[in-house]
Amino acid sequence: PDLPPDLPADLDPDAELDALLAAFPEEAPPPAQDEVVLLDVPLLLHAAWQQQAESLLREYLLTRLSGDDDRVEAELGTHASVHEAVVLLQEHLPAPELGDEPEALMAAAVEPLVSADQVVLPVPAAAADSFERLDTMLDAVMELADVGALLTPPTQPEVREFRRWVCREVRDQLAGAAAPRSWSGHLRGRPALGGAAPPSWDSADVATATQALVAAGDTNSILAASPRAVRLLGYESAAELTGRRLLDIIPERFHQAHLAGVTLHAFVGRSPLLGQPVVVPALRRDGTEVPVHLLVEVVSLPGGRHVFIAEMSEAGPASPAASPD
Repeated sequence: PDLPPDLPADLDPDAELDALLAAFPEEAPPPAQDEVVLLDVPLLLHAAWQQQAESLLREYLLTRLSGDDDRVEAELGTHASVHEAVVLLQEHLPAPELGDEPEALMAAAVEPLVSADQVVLPVPAAAADSFERLDTMLDAVMELADVGALLTPPTQPEVREFRRWVCREVRDQLAGAAAPRSWSGHLRGRPALGGAAPPSWDSADVATATQALVAAGDTNSILAASPRAVRLLGYESAAELTGRRLLDIIPERFHQAHLAGVTLHAFVGRSPLLGQPVVVPALRRDGTEVPVHLLVEVVSLPGGRHVFIAEMSEAGPASPAASPD
């Protein structure tokens, strides 16, 4: 075809296009990445863990920013690498939307609504080591928190185990060493450790109360129970109930909500159910459930510790024992 009169007669359109394209750099190929399959993922627990991890890592970094410039630069580099793993999880594990209204919260924060059967986590090759560093660093940080060397309060064993599970799934799957292992499979058989009462708290008021009261610490262990609460929950004595995990009197479908709630209260002050009367099922010693009117108040103690005091009264007849799986 004839060219427009204002263009040279020897113009080669294809060559001109090639020259134009050559002036722009080619798009870099996407970074290499592998996929890690996470099974039976506790999404609500993950959301709570995110808040805990951010708090722990931030405080730990502040304790390490001393010494010469080379050391500070190295610490900042390690922190950035660890944070990469935290952000990757935040981007790919959806967070449940719960709200703050007590009745709606209780309806939404229950299994299986707060878990995902499977999440595929894309892990760039450059980020694989970040999970190993995250696991190692948070183990070291938690040792400091457990002995009171940090302002960050102690945490639930399940929250700690969630991080270990994710980091080790990434490590083992990327190494081709193991098939995916579900969260519930990882948790089964793990020791359920409680904790001692804070030294500045006296259990006598709860232990001798005429109401049905149960007190628990921020590490999820029952610290004291009144005689009426012991009878309501089907135990023989307060000694039999004291020292157990609080999860022992909460139906399993609410375990994740409870653990996340305690963690979020400790780290971000979220407390939609504290001071709010609600009706919930309580798990009795024989496996039956009894609906109770529940009111939980928190006692703040020195050192960032807390004691949660639950007042209960029966709201209806007990249900039959749940069938075993």
